[in-house]
Amino acid sequence: MPILIFSEPSHVSLIRAGEKQQSTRLPRKIPFKPYDKLFCYYKSRMKKGTCLNCINYSAEDQDCVKQVGCSYWGNFFGEAQVTGVIHCNSTLSKTTYKDYREAIIGKGFERYIASLGDQPELFMEGWAQADGFAGLNAAHEWFTKSTGTDQWMMRPWTIIIAGNFQQRTNMDLKEEILEFCKRGAVSFAEIENRFGKGTEGYGCQENSWYWFHLTKETVCAIHELFKEKKIIFYPSDPLVYLVDGIIPTYPIAKTGRKYKKDHWLPVVIWRTERIKNILPPRQAKIYRDAGWDI
Repeated sequence: MPILIFSEPSHVSLIRAGEKQQSTRLPRKIPFKPYDKLFCYYKSRMKKGTCLNCINYSAEDQDCVKQVGCSYWGNFFGEAQVTGVIHCNSTLSKTTYKDYREAIIGKGFERYIASLGDQPELFMEGWAQADGFAGLNAAHEWFTKSTGTDQWMMRPWTIIIAGNFQQRTNMDLKEEILEFCKRGAVSFAEIENRFGKGTEGYGCQENSWYWFHLTKETVCAIHELFKEKKIIFYPSDPLVYLVDGIIPTYPIAKTGRKYKKDHWLPVVIWRTERIKNILPPRQAKIYRDAGWDI
């Protein structure tokens, strides 16, 4: 199961939105094949937990802006399946295409074509845009810097086309979580039981955690729902978690402030439209001032 590592910051949002569905790489000893399963990461060789290799970076989040790290760090885009492979090498093929779209028609294909440098300009412009660049000039600048030569087009390259580099279940998972919260308040213990136990924590401040054992995918989905203001974290009695069968052993935080050691801040998740009619007026105003439709 091949691993694809991405390093260009401007491509992160394109990958997550499903707008970049291909990647151009130097040939591997074991070539990519149609229907290979890919595991896609962002700067996976860097230290974990820094904003520099987090795909959840947000300019609206002050922890991100200050690069102090956060509990919803993640560098895993998700899984994708190879739908087509194009080997660009003029020693193996002299085939050229006028339009790049002609070269990627179909599914499950493997094609051998002439080197990128031997392809027409219209083809190269289409390839560059599909690869996540504004145009051929931007792609040329990036590959020249990456390879150390402006003759990079004449090298052998492999173009990998995949169904979607976006986290495959991200949108579905968000919808499932919203549906799960439809009945009312939901604890993080219930979220863990329903969507799986993982190794990721999720909190609001340094060492102030809502929960400790979630999957990366669940953390990303919940945080996106929160940023979209579709859910609210509301203070909860720890006894709620006793009923749900899981009580963390960490000291209980009184507020969502920073702590020197790990603390547990008990909250439950509410869908915004479900809690808007039962919030006390003073708290409702706080959320309204922060942008919630309450």
